[in-house]
Amino acid sequence: MLKKISALKADQQELEERSDVLTRRAEDFSQALYVYSYPTYIHFGTVGYPSLMWLKIGSTTSNVWRRILEQTRQTAMPKDPKLLRIYHAPNMNVFEIEKNFYETLDSFGHSKSSTSLPRADKEWFATSLAAVDQLAKIFNLDIESEVEFFEVDQKNKN
Repeated sequence: MLKKISALKADQQELEERSDVLTRRAEDFSQALYVYSYPTYIHFGTVGYPSLMWLKIGSTTSNVWRRILEQTRQTAMPKDPKLLRIYHAPNMNVFEIEKNFYETLDSFGHSKSSTSLPRADKEWFATSLAAVDQLAKIFNLDIESEVEFFEVDQKNKN
């Protein structure tokens, strides 16, 4: 049990460091899609499907990190969000691409949040970073990322 706790603490430290790097880079991006989550969702996945995690996929036409903080400070979560991805391209229509992301994830059965809040239901998905990265590639978006190791860790849990 002690080894598992130590490994989890090491993973959390790495998550903090990598998310911090991407967070600093986020200041340079506007007109982008972003993906974030919380440490518990990242490390433990969803109930019944540990290879999937709850990911918040959103868009902004202003500063990416500022937008995330606006959202998360309203909810008073006990942990800070971890920025996992930024997707961008010159002159992209962020709202149209965001809509296409949501429709595609929904059509492939990547569950939406079960919350009763309408906005949260629309933007949280039980999916994987590999799935949303593939969508970004289909839409010819550049992918900013510092967090890669979780896909491997999640697969090893199964």
